[in-house]
Amino acid sequence: MPSFLNRPVRSLESDKPGNPSAIITSDGLSLFQRPDGRIISVTLDGDPVGSDSPISGFLARDVAAGTDYHLFRHKSAPIDLSTDVTLTGGGSAIRVEGSIRDVSGFDRAVTFAFALPLGDGWTWHSRIRESHGIDKSRHYTNTTDIGAGDGGMSLYPWAAVSKGDAGIAIGLDMEKPAHFRLGFDGPSGTLYITYDFGLSPYTANFPKRADFAFVIYRFDPEWGFRSATKAYYDLFPDHFVNRSTDQGIWMPFTNISTVEGWEDFGFKYKEGASETAFDDTAGVLTFRYTEPSTWWMRMAKDLPRTHRSVMQAMGQAAESDDDNIRRRALGTQISGSHDIQGRFQYLVRDEPWCDGAVFSSNPSPYLPGQSEARIKWNDEQKKQLYGPNAEGDQDGEYLDSLEAYVTAATNHRRDHFAHTTLPLTFDSELHVPVIHKAFSIYEFTKWISDDLHGMGKLLFCNSVPNRFAFLTPWIDVMGTEMNWNRNGVWKPAGDDWMLYRRTICYQRPFLFLQNTHYDAFGSDLVEKYFQRSLFYGMYPSMFSHNAAEDPYWKNPKMYNRDRPLFVKYLPIIKQIAEAGWEPVTHAQSDNPNIYVERYGPDDDGRTYIAVLNDSQEAVESSVRVDTSALSVSGSNIAEILSGELVQVIDNTEIRFSLGPEEAKVFQLE
Repeated sequence: MPSFLNRPVRSLESDKPGNPSAIITSDGLSLFQRPDGRIISVTLDGDPVGSDSPISGFLARDVAAGTDYHLFRHKSAPIDLSTDVTLTGGGSAIRVEGSIRDVSGFDRAVTFAFALPLGDGWTWHSRIRESHGIDKSRHYTNTTDIGAGDGGMSLYPWAAVSKGDAGIAIGLDMEKPAHFRLGFDGPSGTLYITYDFGLSPYTANFPKRADFAFVIYRFDPEWGFRSATKAYYDLFPDHFVNRSTDQGIWMPFTNISTVEGWEDFGFKYKEGASETAFDDTAGVLTFRYTEPSTWWMRMAKDLPRTHRSVMQAMGQAAESDDDNIRRRALGTQISGSHDIQGRFQYLVRDEPWCDGAVFSSNPSPYLPGQSEARIKWNDEQKKQLYGPNAEGDQDGEYLDSLEAYVTAATNHRRDHFAHTTLPLTFDSELHVPVIHKAFSIYEFTKWISDDLHGMGKLLFCNSVPNRFAFLTPWIDVMGTEMNWNRNGVWKPAGDDWMLYRRTICYQRPFLFLQNTHYDAFGSDLVEKYFQRSLFYGMYPSMFSHNAAEDPYWKNPKMYNRDRPLFVKYLPIIKQIAEAGWEPVTHAQSDNPNIYVERYGPDDDGRTYIAVLNDSQEAVESSVRVDTSALSVSGSNIAEILSGELVQVIDNTEIRFSLGPEEAKVFQLE
């Protein structure tokens, strides 16, 4: 019996197959679909590239019942599910959108899939620097665990395969987020997207239903994942708009006016609105701080950290004379996430900023009453912060810990189901529908972003993108805190980690805060940090060893020690980052340990080729540049950190030396 994702597939036959219809894109991709839903052919420019497989189109399995996969034929499957789907061509992609519906009337946990039959001989492009020839016995995907569903969720919202001159990809529409996976199933020869859906009659906005949308598109296989990435950007340009074109580094909380010679450091984004008027004069953008998914409740030292004590403290806070504490407690009673037993979900924590409990909140703005979302963003605040009587010109909102690292992954609270606008997923063990925090965060992020963009303001978020790429279309400035010298051991983020963020952000700024012990983070490591940031076009800054105490920017000894490095590197980082990262480099190195990225062209027609030696050995290397594709000259190429001209062979090959972990940037015009 045929299988899909290691499970048998049922319902293979169909009566009255009928004549197939063609769904065609403007660039020559065609699908031929029978009336029963089966895809019988995939062509590019009229040439077949797929296979006539019995496994194609839509299929699903009931996870709670442990069923096999069943194919949908004539929009129904014999496991009490139906679909309403449209496939639309005409543009540069085939758009697939619709819904799946339960017809049993009970809660359901289902995996719903679309399989595109392509056959054998393809190459799977996992990420920019990783591709694999597909083994028919293996399954290929690139996922991260999110603590729900029947598997992980894809890191990238697109997946790509190629064979010869053919390149085909499937991409999620990030305006229709859900618990999704993209991959290639070797045994069935299918490129697929699956969704882990929880279906419930309690979702009042879409009872017993889940909606979805994705695209199927072609790309130039020469550059593999890079080409598929650029094609995805072109399909969804509004999801990758760069609204912050004048860029710089991140200042967390410390007043920039207190930093000696602050002009040398390239500050641009200020977390916290403590001196907005000064920031205005300094050309710094100021953002008000909010943490959307948590309430940090302080508790007395002598109070035991038991569930009973935590709930008593919450009840007392709801009756507090302190208006802010009372509102937060009452807001958490409305918005707090519940476990399967109906209890509020929290963690007991002792942090520099709070000794007590941190509650997991659903930040959806669609919950009724004075919910957490309405406490943190409302008309009164907008008037105070951005109205005619506001003190200084605040530039937007800052959302901390956006992916909510200390919060529960799933929310079982049924009264919240009635207000969600996005599909449910399901509990991995109990197989009951749940709200995953990623989708509540999405609702809040898009809601506040739409408001801010309508006012000409920006949204700045911390700890994103980590796992939930579909949050990012609504964010203008992204960044994260990290420690690359934990316990005195230098361990920078790897290439996959860095490129994921570069790729999802595209040309929007990505910022770092190094949270480490700076006495052990000498200028040699600071320079390594800046070198790596330079290569990826990201902005390096510093905060605190524990994200609270002894901040770097209040220690003149430290920042004066590193001032020459900021002066040396920040203007170059700014120059190439503002020119804009491009996924297709048109340049290749002769050494797999020498990474290559491209930036630009900028407004003056300059293109930049960045190289990084990701090894511990000094190397002599070269990069071959397709000067014709980049419309640049191969002569007079300069390395812009040193200003020196470099050796160029035949106007195409740049030769250079690199020390361990060293980066260089070449300017081409």
